[in-house]
Amino acid sequence: MTPPRPAPHSLEAEAYLLSCCLLEGAEITRCADAGLNVSDFYLPAHAIAFGVINDLHNDGKPVDPAVLAEELKRRNELDAVGGYPFIMDISGRVPTTAQAGYFIETVRELSVKRELIRVASSVIENARGSDTSLELLDVMEARCSAVRHRATINKHRSLADFNLPKEDGPDELIGHNRYLGRGDSCLIVSSSGMGKSSLSMIWAAHLALGLDFLGIPTKRRSKSLIIQAEDSDGDIGELWFSIKHVMKLTGEQIATVRQNVVIIRDKINRGPAFIAAMRSHIAKHKPDFVWLNPLHSYAGCEITDATEIGQFLREGLNKANRDDSYCYMIIHHTPKPMSGKAVADKKWHEFMYDAAGSAELVNWARAVITLKPTDVEGEFDLVLAKRGKRAGVQQEVQGETTTFLQPTTRLSIKQSGETIQIEGRKRPFYLLNWETRVIAEPVADANRSKHRSSTTRTEIYSDAEVVSIYPAHTTDGHPIGKILDEAKKNLSMGKTAFMERRAVLLARGYITQTTDGRYRRTPKGDTFAADLAQQRAFASKTGIAA
Repeated sequence: MTPPRPAPHSLEAEAYLLSCCLLEGAEITRCADAGLNVSDFYLPAHAIAFGVINDLHNDGKPVDPAVLAEELKRRNELDAVGGYPFIMDISGRVPTTAQAGYFIETVRELSVKRELIRVASSVIENARGSDTSLELLDVMEARCSAVRHRATINKHRSLADFNLPKEDGPDELIGHNRYLGRGDSCLIVSSSGMGKSSLSMIWAAHLALGLDFLGIPTKRRSKSLIIQAEDSDGDIGELWFSIKHVMKLTGEQIATVRQNVVIIRDKINRGPAFIAAMRSHIAKHKPDFVWLNPLHSYAGCEITDATEIGQFLREGLNKANRDDSYCYMIIHHTPKPMSGKAVADKKWHEFMYDAAGSAELVNWARAVITLKPTDVEGEFDLVLAKRGKRAGVQQEVQGETTTFLQPTTRLSIKQSGETIQIEGRKRPFYLLNWETRVIAEPVADANRSKHRSSTTRTEIYSDAEVVSIYPAHTTDGHPIGKILDEAKKNLSMGKTAFMERRAVLLARGYITQTTDGRYRRTPKGDTFAADLAQQRAFASKTGIAA
């Protein structure tokens, strides 16, 4: 009987590669960049040693024969690799670091061949007993595709080698058309105190349950690891109570959130120390999303310096996620806010640059979301500024006769402001919650410009003139879009000026908004408009301006 042929391997190449790693830490990074892991080593002792070397390097500890031996001893694995003679053997080899690339490729190529043999053997065995050939073909295609991916990491590829991605593929997590998935990153930007922390945790709870959030589609249940530096236990406790109350979570849903949302407070680590700590947390919890709140606390560098922040983002965060295992969600602050004409004239594609720091941040992020306050306290616009069209979001709009959905990259949202009385507490409790708000006119989409009147100064229109455009308080009111059309027609008033004056008239009690989103005058506004009508009648009759 012919003995079985040994699987392809090279113990010499494996040993020399380990020796290179002990000589130079940079070679460990080259191994990681090539996608090499413990399963690529044929000899179990080599695999164990490579795993320990990687852990020491990732933890920022020295990598040398003595430290390796001590760590193996601490893990009770020294005897498993062959004791001190094994350490002496791999450390006694004298390759040059220039040879490391050759050893990396050799170990990886032989590992790929072994995997192909396993796949082929599995196909043969399954084909003998399989009743459904199509299912077998799907399995074989998936496994071969995985092997191809392993074989082509960091290798040159022809344009013709790339395939159209599957629709709603397994790595898609948020939105439609691959808006955000594993290996991606999203920058969530706003000024301080706007509620980014609550937004992120409420979103994480929705992701945990596989629920859409503020109209942004969720593909599947996902696990979030939130590493934050700003919120106390009391802050998070209030938020969790609000989430349970507002979402009316069942016991089963609470258990799901408990498992799928992990929060770690880190107020100490920055830069490389933070990356090492983060990698440890990720290895333990295996999340689909990693939330960092805020970026300033963890970058450990000057974020306006493209080189420094680039090292943190690309050599730190990207390196930690080299296998595209999860998606980063990064909370970040804006610089000093703009005002006046600078805001009014900002184009849709400029919102992504709201983040403080170097443009490297925007270049690095796969998607950028900005949270922008409106003129009304507690109301905001959530602008999907980069790749927003892929999110597949629709905004609920109140038309003249009905409510309809309109595609948008600018979501109108608000903080609920609801209070409840909790038994045993003296003061009412303010629920922390974000929800969409129905707008009374089609919102100017963030990816579409609109013409405005060249006149934007609101002071040239008297309150009485603008109030007279609104219907009387005895009517059902009109949608804001219809009133705006009247203002454009009768006063040549641009949208910006009109919306600014609307806020003023609301504050002064001349107009009101009904529960269904329509606007009309108050009795006070009726009197104000009637006075203007009388003045105009007098001027028309006498030719004397009132």
